[in-house]
Amino acid sequence: MYNNTSRTLEAIGVAADIERSGRYQPLRLRLYRMDREMQQHEMRALAASPGYVVGSVHALTEGGSLLIASASGSQLGPLASGAGHVILVIGAQKIVPDVATGMRRIYEYCYPLEDARARQAYGLPSGVNNILIINKVVTAERITAILVNERLGFLSTAPGRQAVSATGGGVRQLGQPDAGGKRAGRLIGPARSAGWAGRSRRGGRRRR
Repeated sequence: MYNNTSRTLEAIGVAADIERSGRYQPLRLRLYRMDREMQQHEMRALAASPGYVVGSVHALTEGGSLLIASASGSQLGPLASGAGHVILVIGAQKIVPDVATGMRRIYEYCYPLEDARARQAYGLPSGVNNILIINKVVTAERITAILVNERLGFLSTAPGRQAVSATGGGVRQLGQPDAGGKRAGRLIGPARSAGWAGRSRRGGRRRR
């Protein structure tokens, strides 16, 4: 199991649980112990196709599209197709009306915070160098998106969360049809979000 670098996973304790609980086989720790010069090819192969990837997204549209940005792009391949299963934990403040608003959220909100984090952690700037947009999943049940009805990630609140889906409760898997058998591969239905959600139709940024 590989856990992507994510403030959301850190906030809810999932990253620490994967790496330290002993209940999983954390690929990240295995890669840390490998020799980057002598085992570079093996490291790339392991990171590209883990059995499970756990992470988050930078934006989720009301129509069900997932937006993930990355400086290096290394985490995007497994999310798109390499990993056997993908689990994404998404705070409600990341819900936006459409892809255009999601892109603005990445550039105007996420990037400045991630750049500051990268400079502090690595001494290097970050960048919006790669963006993955997942509109529909071909393989049923490969991606599970869990919506959490509170603010998670940068500036997130303390744990004590309640998981809900965009369809009104529980967990919905991308690729699973709705009750009418339509719009498979999309998270559908209204969802109440909090925090930055782009611009309202009347102009100006809105907070829900």
